[in-house]
Amino acid sequence: MKIEMMTVPETAKILRLKPVTIRKFIYSGILPYQKLGGRVLIREKDVVDFINENYHPVRRGAKGHE
Repeated sequence: MKIEMMTVPETAKILRLKPVTIRKFIYSGILPYQKLGGRVLIREKDVVDFINENYHPVRRGAKGHE
């Protein structure tokens, strides 16, 4: 089984956020991480889950979307 791991800067680039924001997400428990050899790593699957959990589709009939 191949598990893709990403650094904080790589994750920030994918999410189009600053690395400091990713670190805030990590240390506040919003985004899971693993520490290996002093490096903070994030699983690709956890980033995809984070994106999916924070997706808010437009509802039909919503104000401004009629």
